[in-house]
Amino acid sequence: MQKIKYLRGFIQPPLLIILILFISIAVGISYKVFKGYNILDTIDISEAIKECYKIQDQTDKDHCYNYVAQTKKDPSICDKIQDQTYKDGCYISVAQTKEDSSICDKIQDQDRKDYCYLGVVAIKKDPSICDKIQDQTDEDNCYIYVAQVKQDLSICDKIQYQADRDYCVKSVKLND
Repeated sequence: MQKIKYLRGFIQPPLLIILILFISIAVGISYKVFKGYNILDTIDISEAIKECYKIQDQTDKDHCYNYVAQTKKDPSICDKIQDQTYKDGCYISVAQTKEDSSICDKIQDQDRKDYCYLGVVAIKKDPSICDKIQDQTDEDNCYIYVAQVKQDLSICDKIQYQADRDYCVKSVKLND
């Protein structure tokens, strides 16, 4: 009995509040210090994939694979995703991160594939990627964008629709 009284009396309410406050501050500081730290930077891809594989819920598993693929910049991990729309989104993210339009070729849906190419073009400013876009309006807009950014009138010549070509030439000259 004596020992129980001693423990109860050991941590008085004001001291308990101060202790909780101290722990809260320590956790907050630790979070801020380690906020940019990513556990996936310290483990190898096969270990990360094994952890994703253990997840029972397919949606959560797909999210895990997507996260690992983006973090490790490895499009082959996207192949493990079951949901096709989410898989395509994974390819888009990795293609843009790696600035590699060939990753877009893995996408099945043509609209999403074109979107992927446009995303890589926005980063690389390479007009040759515009050639891969199937939708003519998107392809023309792609050339307009690159011509404006590079201030290169010759890129406007690749535009199929005359009205878009004229707009491209005017916008490049205007910014010249």
